[in-house]
Amino acid sequence: MDIAEEEIEENGKESKPKSLSRLKVLTNLIIPLINRLRTNATKKVIIAICIYMAMVSSIFFWLSKNGEDTKQRLAVMIPYNETFIREGIAIASSDKGPESLETAWSFTPGVTNDTTTIKTPSQPSWRKNALTPDGFTETEKPLIALIIRDMGLSDKRTERAIIDIPSSVTFSFSPYTERLDFWFKQSRNTGHETLISIPMEPLTYPDEDPGYKSLLTRHSTQKNIENLKWILEQAEGYVGVTNFMGSQFTKDRRKLEPILRELSKKEFIFFEQIETPYSVVKNTAKNTNLPYLKMDNLIDQIATPYKIQEQLKELEAIAKEKGYAIGVASTYPVTYTAINDWYKTLSEKNISLVPITTVMEKVLARNNKI
Repeated sequence: MDIAEEEIEENGKESKPKSLSRLKVLTNLIIPLINRLRTNATKKVIIAICIYMAMVSSIFFWLSKNGEDTKQRLAVMIPYNETFIREGIAIASSDKGPESLETAWSFTPGVTNDTTTIKTPSQPSWRKNALTPDGFTETEKPLIALIIRDMGLSDKRTERAIIDIPSSVTFSFSPYTERLDFWFKQSRNTGHETLISIPMEPLTYPDEDPGYKSLLTRHSTQKNIENLKWILEQAEGYVGVTNFMGSQFTKDRRKLEPILRELSKKEFIFFEQIETPYSVVKNTAKNTNLPYLKMDNLIDQIATPYKIQEQLKELEAIAKEKGYAIGVASTYPVTYTAINDWYKTLSEKNISLVPITTVMEKVLARNNKI
């Protein structure tokens, strides 16, 4: 054997993991001790302990060498169905896994992607929590507000709306949403104003039950106010409330008025969906000094691209006639696509898509001039 081969052989010996050498030394020390033990039972216990310690040592050694790689592999294997906010970046994830993290949204707290700023705390709650684009003065243009209802009931659809829908669209969340405050914060961080829906008794109750903590005509006023407070405490940062069902409750002025007075104290907007012929919400809101708006149409009652675009055109006509219009939509993927396609056409039509509070400001300004 020449000198080069000897050096290679020697280097090969030196490159063996030190942990193996140490394990061999420990084995040479422990085995003679075990053989000297008198009882087989004691031997078995000691052997089991040694095997356990050897396994733990091996695991720690392996993790020290391969831990980061394992972490990355687990990240690929575990499905992502949450949205995270950390270190000033709103990171939207989906079932696709870590690849979706590349679509992160950057934001500055209090400022949205549409350079939106939060109002000062000295104003009413709905103004304080409003997200009106900076420098927005085009209130003379026809305004359209869109409200996506039933947000929060599906994580995937909620997440997609937050990521894909234009930030001027307002979101209405169910109070039964898991991690409701989390979703509210994520919505605001991407420029979306939020409402919380209040479940109210329908004419078809109890066949149709609006849910836990609903406002019912059979409840006392105190009980209904307690339920209302529970709903309002589920999250922060929203600009107002909207009814979920409520065709029976909204026609009972005696039951409704204390609720609207409570909302007026908290300085919220009341947005009424699907006003029924017997509803007294509008007049009662006026008597209680509660800012009030109502829906003009439901754009995806028939959820096909053609019908949705047809309803959006109707909204445009209403907005041109009275200066503003408010549409309601559901969390359908086809609706999201239709809204995005329609939004691209608004600039040439001289129409602005705005948050619900911008419409409220326009209505109040108009009323003050009368």
